[in-house]
Amino acid sequence: MAEEAFHLPGSSYTELVKIIQAYAKVKADALLPEVSKVIGIHSTQISRSTGFLVDIGVLAGGQKKGITEAGRKLAQALELEMPDEIRQNWRRIVRPVDFLDKVLAAVRIRKGMDRSALQSHIVYSAGRSKTAPVLAGAVAVIDVLKAAELLRDEDGRLVVVPDPSIDGFAVDDIEPSSGAAPATTGYTAPTSTGRGIYEFSVSPGVPVSIQIQLQVQCTVDEIEMLGPKLRRLIESLSSAAEQPESTSSSE
Repeated sequence: MAEEAFHLPGSSYTELVKIIQAYAKVKADALLPEVSKVIGIHSTQISRSTGFLVDIGVLAGGQKKGITEAGRKLAQALELEMPDEIRQNWRRIVRPVDFLDKVLAAVRIRKGMDRSALQSHIVYSAGRSKTAPVLAGAVAVIDVLKAAELLRDEDGRLVVVPDPSIDGFAVDDIEPSSGAAPATTGYTAPTSTGRGIYEFSVSPGVPVSIQIQLQVQCTVDEIEMLGPKLRRLIESLSSAAEQPESTSSSE
C-alpha cells in the first residue's frame, strides 16, 4: 500500500537547483512571480517544486515562501560550485526526511535498483500518478540523493553508499587487516532516520583495522578554542596508545 502523499519536484534537478538559488536571491518571503523574474522560469513550473522544497526544509511559508537557513547554505554551495559543501549540505537536508530515508532503505534491501525501477518506486511510494512532471520529479529525487552521495551508479544499478558519519560503525567501513580472515559482522536495523548502532565481532587473535572519522561542528565564536581542545584530545589518545604494557621481569 502506498504511503501518504509526498510532494515530489515537478522538474529536473537542474531546474530545482535554479529555484533554490532564486529563493536565496530574493530579500524576503516572495510570491511566485517575484521568483520567476529572477530565473526566467514560469511561475507554474516553479510551483510544481515548491511543495517538495518545503517538505525537505529548504523553503518555509505559505503563499509567500522564503528560504530557510539550511536552504541558504545549500544555495551558496551550489552558486559557488563547491562539491564537498554541496554534498554535505544536501546530506544534512536529506537525512531527517522520512520519505527519502525509506527510498534509500528500499534500495538497500534490494541490494541495488535500476533507475527506471527506482523511479517507479518513488512515484508509487509518494502516492502520485505517473504524469510527465511527476516522473521528472522522481528522477530529480534520485539526482538529489546522488548529489548527497547517498546513492551511486554501480554496474548499471543504483546502490546505497555506506555513510561513515552515521552513529556507530558502518559495517561496510570495517576492513580486515591484510591477510586476516574476514570479520563476522552484524548490525541493528537502521532507525527511521537511517541511523543505527552497528555491532561486530571477530574471532580471537584476528586483527581488524577500523577507521574512525571525527566530525566537529562549531560556531565562528568557538573556533578560537577549538584548536587547543583538539590538541589535548590528540595528545591524550597518543599517550594512551604509546603507554607500554606492564610486564614483570626478574634478573
